[in-house]
Amino acid sequence: MPNNTVAADNLFQTNVLLWALLPQPKGSRIVPVLRETGHELVRIECPLRAGLVERAELAKLTVQISQNPAVDLLLVQRNKRYVLVECKSGSFGIATDQAEQARGMLVAALRLSSRISLPADTVAELCYVVPMEETSALDVTLVNLAQTIASLGFGTCPTGALGISIKEDGVYLGLSAPLSGTGECQARLTPEQKVISLSPGEDPRPLYILPWMPKANNALDLQAFREQLRQQLLVWVGRVRVNTTTVLDYEDLLNRMTRNVFKDWGDRSSLNGEVYPVIEKWIAVLVGGDSRIIIRRSSMEVAIRSQEDREQLQEGIRSASLPAPAPEGEQLPLQMHNESSNT
Repeated sequence: MPNNTVAADNLFQTNVLLWALLPQPKGSRIVPVLRETGHELVRIECPLRAGLVERAELAKLTVQISQNPAVDLLLVQRNKRYVLVECKSGSFGIATDQAEQARGMLVAALRLSSRISLPADTVAELCYVVPMEETSALDVTLVNLAQTIASLGFGTCPTGALGISIKEDGVYLGLSAPLSGTGECQARLTPEQKVISLSPGEDPRPLYILPWMPKANNALDLQAFREQLRQQLLVWVGRVRVNTTTVLDYEDLLNRMTRNVFKDWGDRSSLNGEVYPVIEKWIAVLVGGDSRIIIRRSSMEVAIRSQEDREQLQEGIRSASLPAPAPEGEQLPLQMHNESSNT
């Protein structure tokens, strides 16, 4: 896949941001540049829904403003300033659907305290992540949209654009030179900084932390995910006590596989409606209808009555043949990381 296509992929962008936010062991080829500049992860896929009164207010305006946007990531800086982060494949104009969404995010940033129950004096900014070559055009759009929102009496929301670039020696995040936006996040990453070091010719895609997002269209090989799921089930079954019935929540399973990222998933409806069904289908294939296991929508239950029971169940999981394609209508790309044992 060409580097410019990779840099425009939403799932790739999100994983670069996650690597830039999570602590790394000394000597790692990954540098958590966002963490080092004072940013922490609050939520992934964070809905910012307006209340009834606010929705009525927005509906009266002649300018189209999304009433219930959801941002890809919500961050907070050490100074308690929040950053709404949205990943996009490129820039967009002020007369597009993306602009309506962006106006909704600007209003949500200005009213973040009421949208997600924070102190009344909460301050926030909006930052978009795009391929590096798209940052200048997007910066102009965001500044224009922020001026429109201010002219409607909502106040002024700082904006920013961060670029992702893939070079021969690594994956970079930030800006090569300052732009017009006044957001602190982009200012702290100007000039751009290397997040992931690469060897010559190495695939620029990171070892994915987050395996899936509802709007992601990435098509990486599923083999790593399937095998990691198999191994996690084997480990879990090996720890179940004899003569007990034990429940494994899918969220716990996903957190074991993703450095606890799913605990920060903000949109529970997408987790329950889109993520868990994928896990449910793969587990059903792995256990092959074994009567010792009950598979539910968001968890599985196993009853081990003897050591022989355990060994038979584990052997079935080991030998199960997983089909190459994902369950129909779903995809769950993942490349597991080997650099940190913080799971």
